[in-house]
Amino acid sequence: MSLQTEDGFGVLTYAGLGMTARGTQPSEWLRSIFLGRTGRFEAGLQMLAEIAVTELPRHLRKMPDAGHVIIAEAFVDGEPRRYTITTDIDPVTGDPAVEFSRLTIFGTPESPVHRLALAGSGGYYLEAHADGWDRRLLHLVKAHERGRVDTVAVADHLAVINHRVHQQLRDGTVGPDCIVAWQCRDGTGESQFYAGVTRTDREDDEDVPEIANGEDIPAIGRILFDEVTRLTANEVGTPVPNDLGMELTLYGIPADEIHRRINELPHKPDDRLR
Repeated sequence: MSLQTEDGFGVLTYAGLGMTARGTQPSEWLRSIFLGRTGRFEAGLQMLAEIAVTELPRHLRKMPDAGHVIIAEAFVDGEPRRYTITTDIDPVTGDPAVEFSRLTIFGTPESPVHRLALAGSGGYYLEAHADGWDRRLLHLVKAHERGRVDTVAVADHLAVINHRVHQQLRDGTVGPDCIVAWQCRDGTGESQFYAGVTRTDREDDEDVPEIANGEDIPAIGRILFDEVTRLTANEVGTPVPNDLGMELTLYGIPADEIHRRINELPHKPDDRLR
């Protein structure tokens, strides 16, 4: 999930629980938590940690390896940071425990330098099979930073790594398909869907959740796209201001209709993981 707040932005990823018994994916749950909420990035993650220790345990207890980790790669106040939220279940008592931590990836000389983060069964596999995959990846990232390759080339390489892990692990915990998401210091970011190592187009309902200062960006985008596709013969544009600070020229579409549909979207957070 992509998250933007008043002081930062980043990508939240996770490993552990892939889906609840009722079919809810953790990414949907994260979107619901941050929907309608504003504030600072780190405070939002601290709130998420408090919610996680309440909502995750009843789902994790049904898993053979009861644990879930959320990793947030972010830029906060212009500084690269990594946050982790780890929820575990004690195998003896069944009691839950959550740990929230923050790492400054680059900063003062005393700050730890962490270029990569691994999680889940795939992370354990890669850590145990250090055949130079990390050096090759970082070499490609450096080439991107110097403008020699584009972001999709790095995404393609990550998809290859995921597929290789899928082929090597026989327990089914790492699937062949993946989504690669990235966030750059200048605020730009995107995601790419893969079927194996082949880039695929996302379906209409497959947007990666994106919350910006409490607003559901993909949901708003779908409304605007729907209205634009309804345009036919009108050629006179009407500027339409909106709450996101953009001005849209929509031909023949009343501004009131745009606002009506946006106002009908859910705007209240829901912390419950169902």
